[in-house]
Amino acid sequence: MKDFDVSLYLVTDRNLLKAGRDFYDAVEESLQNGVTMLQLREKDISSREFYEIAKRLKDITGKYNVPFTINDIIDIALSVDADGVHLGQDDLP
Repeated sequence: MKDFDVSLYLVTDRNLLKAGRDFYDAVEESLQNGVTMLQLREKDISSREFYEIAKRLKDITGKYNVPFTINDIIDIALSVDADGVHLGQDDLP
């Protein structure tokens, strides 16, 4: 198991962006300004859209050597080679 620096851990929620702000630009700017770990957590989107976002974020986090985790969806985490999965206490039996 790897040790991760979680001193500035960003969890995504595109609904919190100001109108007109590009999601990927906001994430990249956050990584440039010190985010040490990124978790993709987007609710109310299709699995296909989640997967497409995950692939793109994996590429972006890779440029900055920032660990990338996926919220809840293990198969997508595996398919994009994420660094981890965040599972809540009630997410799996």
